[in-house]
Amino acid sequence: MQSRWTSVGRVAGMLLPLFASRDNPDDLGTGDTASAEPLMASLKDLGIRLWQHLPIGETDMDNSPYSPISSQALNWLTLAFAPSVVPGLSPDHLSAFAHRPFQEAGTVNYRLVRRIKRALLEAAFANFERGAHVASEQVVSFEEYAHENEWWLPQYATFHFLFDAHGHSDWTKWGADMQEYDCACKVLKAGSQCNALARALRFWSYVQWLGDRQWRAVRAAADRLGIRLMGDIPFGISLRSADYWAFRHLFEPGVSGGAPPERDSSDDFCRRWGQNWGIGVYRWSSHSAQHYMWWRRRIERVLRYFHIFRLDHVLGFFRLYSFPWWPCRNGEVLSLHNDEVARRFGQPRFLPGPDEGEQSHINCEHGKKILGAILKDGELMVGEDLGAVPSYLRAALRDLSIPGFFIPWWERDGDGSYRSLDSMPEDAVITYSTHDHPPIARTYAQMVQRWKGKDGDAGWREMQRLMRHLGRDPEQPPTDYSWDVHRSFLRTALFSKARLALFNVTDWLGLLAPQFNEIGVAADCNWTARLSMPLSEYRVNQAFGHKLSDLAALVQQSGRC
Repeated sequence: MQSRWTSVGRVAGMLLPLFASRDNPDDLGTGDTASAEPLMASLKDLGIRLWQHLPIGETDMDNSPYSPISSQALNWLTLAFAPSVVPGLSPDHLSAFAHRPFQEAGTVNYRLVRRIKRALLEAAFANFERGAHVASEQVVSFEEYAHENEWWLPQYATFHFLFDAHGHSDWTKWGADMQEYDCACKVLKAGSQCNALARALRFWSYVQWLGDRQWRAVRAAADRLGIRLMGDIPFGISLRSADYWAFRHLFEPGVSGGAPPERDSSDDFCRRWGQNWGIGVYRWSSHSAQHYMWWRRRIERVLRYFHIFRLDHVLGFFRLYSFPWWPCRNGEVLSLHNDEVARRFGQPRFLPGPDEGEQSHINCEHGKKILGAILKDGELMVGEDLGAVPSYLRAALRDLSIPGFFIPWWERDGDGSYRSLDSMPEDAVITYSTHDHPPIARTYAQMVQRWKGKDGDAGWREMQRLMRHLGRDPEQPPTDYSWDVHRSFLRTALFSKARLALFNVTDWLGLLAPQFNEIGVAADCNWTARLSMPLSEYRVNQAFGHKLSDLAALVQQSGRC
């Protein structure tokens, strides 16, 4: 069977989160949709033909793109603000932010950005409702959008109305009559908040309409420039989300998805119990009864703006580690003996079951059935298959024409040597780091430190293995991470047979930082790092310009242009 990826060819891509971009000089403290076109022009100049994004859905207050509060809503923090792209916005609204010292900060101040953009949206919406700074065709477009999305906008807007009213607290802390959508609607519409709720529905519909217009414009610009866009769909949806609150029948009650214990973890809870992610555990029988429509709509939504998408934690479709308590009770559980936890809560377990014996085959067929049902012919999906995965997973993904990831650090033979790149399938994504991993330069420095430290013999052998992988002299590994060493990494990936060679922007520039998400580090440090200048300025910068020209030539030589 011919791969659905044949038409894609060999492509070099870059992971550059939108919030990290500085390509819009008028942004409001975070990269926005107006950053996209100049950024893509710079990518094209570098020979990069694919731009990988993190999820663009609306996040919870921790700002993690993998913790969405809606399966459909776009993150309004990505919106650009100018009268030309926000109907109802006037120049006077923006004048208050003419002097923007926060724009120069090295990181995103989400609290400030959220406050500024919400105020601008409220002001623009008030004008929009009055017909000020609005064209008649824009009003028609808005009404059409609201009608076409009425299957989810009322639930999302009602949730947001209550979420804001309760100080962004968990919906389980709202009043008893507000904890289910139908009941909440009945109470609100019959009471004094009826008009406020009606306004909230139009306001949040307006916000999402703006997002749809701006992201479709990004897609159109990408098409003009010949750049493919790769989106991202988180496997899970937060227990705190509008979807869990409004579409409860799609989730197993009282349980939370996560990952099994990691015996080497420095975190007490993770070592003993695992990672409790706080995501809903899907009731697959309900999804099947609805022909997986909820999932189909998620995919259709992301493919409205992107050409390709990455599905995070694809293993979750096959089996998911599930906790019989929500994360808010992790501290309580940690203080109890195991038998007391079992008595009061039950034990965490895999659903449908662990990968043991016949259950392993059942899990494999379970995941293949779901993925086969939600993915249509011609749709291009990459499966995030990293970490400790069962032996059946990669073969199952290949059967479905879903490329997985090949991270050379982790692909080893029995003797510890790096697996030959010839062993990976053509439909694969090769990369040395994702948003969760240290940049290449930092990993290399750590390897040299080990080699020169008390574990020197083992460190030396590891350096030799790496040199062989890179096609360098194993007897003379450099101690410094020079441009020549850096170039060896990129060349190895670019000249591999994988269809997609992806590079974190940090790795493309050969930097030690940023790492966009450092697991185990306080959440307010993550998802905030920004580049120091627009990508176009790196291209002409004295320290980077000649290096980037060298890499552009390397991409061309590899046949990935």
